[in-house]
Amino acid sequence: DFVEYELPLKGEYKVFSNIPYFLTTKIIDKLTNAPNKPSEIWIVVEKDAAKRFMGVPTERKRSLLLKVNWDIKVIYHFRKDDFHPKPSIDSVLLHLSKKDNSDLDNIELVPFEKFIDHSLKYGLLSNKSLLTRKQVRIALKLESLPPLEKKQMPTYSQWICLFKCYQKFS
Repeated sequence: DFVEYELPLKGEYKVFSNIPYFLTTKIIDKLTNAPNKPSEIWIVVEKDAAKRFMGVPTERKRSLLLKVNWDIKVIYHFRKDDFHPKPSIDSVLLHLSKKDNSDLDNIELVPFEKFIDHSLKYGLLSNKSLLTRKQVRIALKLESLPPLEKKQMPTYSQWICLFKCYQKFS
């Protein structure tokens, strides 16, 4: 049982696996939050789950937190005929590659998560936003990122930019 399996405490390693789909989140959480994380994860998952981890079509809390330390992409789209018996859902090979340099320092992860939680609850352009509309507009403009529209979910780059702006003013 991989969920009970102890991961290596030191040394570099990679993971390549076809997992039970109902454990996808648990397994990815275990691997990406391990004290000694694998350098790469190649994992066969359900297509819709892969899209959620990648933040497609819109970012989610989990995808935002993963992207801080991981590059995530679909490497291969399996055909249903590739399996026996044929599954009723689409499967893909998801590749997570640990970034050489994290987009945030470890001490910024908890504040970033709190920033995400607050912003998802109240919005980035609302009266309860942690940043003013002017701060949002200027921060994105200074980083040459597109402006936010009401009800639009920011991209990962926009989230990081706005969080760093928030840190400067808090």
